[in-house]
Amino acid sequence: MPQLFSRVDDNHWLTPTIADILEQGSGLPLSESDIREQMNSLQTKLADLETPVKIIDILPTPSYTLFVAKPESVGRIGNRRTVTPNEIRKSIGQLAEENRQWKLGFMPVAPDNPDAIGILLRTDNHAPLNLRRLMLRNAYRDNPSTLAMILGNTLNQQLILHDLATLDGLLLIGTEGAKFHVLQNMIFLLTLLNTPSEIRIAVAGDSANALKPVLNVPHLLGKMMTEPEDGIKLIDGFIKEAERRRVGFSEANVTTLDAYNNYLRGNQKPSLPRIILVIDSVSDERWMQSKDRWIPLAQSLLEDGAKIGIHVIMTAAQLDNAHIPNRIQAKFPIKILSRNSAGKYPEKIENFHGSLMRFVDAFILIGEEATPIEVCAISQDELNRAITYWQNAIQSRKGETTPQTPVSGRTGVTQMLKMPTDARAQSIINQSVGLPSTVSSTTLQQARALCAYLGWVSMGALQDVLGLSTEEAKEVLSALKNSGIVENIDAPTLRFVRLADFK
Repeated sequence: MPQLFSRVDDNHWLTPTIADILEQGSGLPLSESDIREQMNSLQTKLADLETPVKIIDILPTPSYTLFVAKPESVGRIGNRRTVTPNEIRKSIGQLAEENRQWKLGFMPVAPDNPDAIGILLRTDNHAPLNLRRLMLRNAYRDNPSTLAMILGNTLNQQLILHDLATLDGLLLIGTEGAKFHVLQNMIFLLTLLNTPSEIRIAVAGDSANALKPVLNVPHLLGKMMTEPEDGIKLIDGFIKEAERRRVGFSEANVTTLDAYNNYLRGNQKPSLPRIILVIDSVSDERWMQSKDRWIPLAQSLLEDGAKIGIHVIMTAAQLDNAHIPNRIQAKFPIKILSRNSAGKYPEKIENFHGSLMRFVDAFILIGEEATPIEVCAISQDELNRAITYWQNAIQSRKGETTPQTPVSGRTGVTQMLKMPTDARAQSIINQSVGLPSTVSSTTLQQARALCAYLGWVSMGALQDVLGLSTEEAKEVLSALKNSGIVENIDAPTLRFVRLADFK
């Protein structure tokens, strides 16, 4: 189970040990005697309502208990019949009214037993799903990919996993609170199991600020772009990056990022990170007004994104043509619908009763087939431990023995950009020391400003924006490293780490 232990990547970043970050979680919340008491109570109350059942199996989980029950017979001798699932359903509805401390759900057909029904029971003693316990499942432990995302658990206790490395994109539908919970879980797990050299996450959209806590880590690529205009430029920049990667693939005679990175390692060159672009949310009024501009770009970026290592996670309030045009929807093979945004899909699920919505957080939609899932919860302590780990990792790489002021995820917003142009230029000149003879002070001024604005820099950005040659870009990149403006490591994309001091 490689995902659960620390590992070192090609650039000497070390991932945390899962046991040091994630809480173990409590065991089953109810004792065997408590569960048996609930079983007897259910059987007695249903018999009193003339819908008797015999509970033949019990499946306890941390978040609820599933009682598998077989309907029994009612009526006088000679006129006896078996109660129907519909009659039991009505009785369970009455029990729910009489026992407000219980949350009850009804399954017309129990898992793996077509002759039985299922009764779900949740009490105040139950707790949300725990991420660490889900990671210990065989389905996850046996998955070799560090990009395997745990999306949730079905009501049949089946783990839903999807490998982001195989997906061009993922579409998440829901209102702010509901979809944020799912989105935060995905980002948290990806940054927990992958280093900043392996994945970089860029964020655009009006709702992006809500992600600042979970992205206060070195994986963040640049600043968060809340304005549509900046987001469109960001998407366009990734299209150019995608084209550069395709050119490299062609020269190396490979077709996927993994194969290309193997080629680069074989030639003693740093590998490329996967880039994850989060657009949250395209239902924002300003983004909807600009959709004629960003939709063609997003559609282009979603072409073979998995192969080139650029993936799009897009969110919207509703799954309709007005918020997400159909041609864009078709580019996402997997869609996640929050419970309140599922629309017609729960009605299409066979043997799914409305009372089960109490036990469901979202629906995984593949084609027209929807699967209800329960999503795990991540505590604030777990989030804080992960952020602290990566911030300390940054300090260690900078050679500092003790952490200083925490590195903010808002890497591109610095005092430099707020200064008048003349003062900013003079401040940069004052700090420019040891320049290579081929790099002018003006070029370095421009490069530093570019770093501060983007929050990152690469050879491609220097060439595209500043019009530098390959050799000039290498010299500027070296000067930026030596002066502490960006990370002093061998990586294709470097993070802006220098917060300039001004008098």
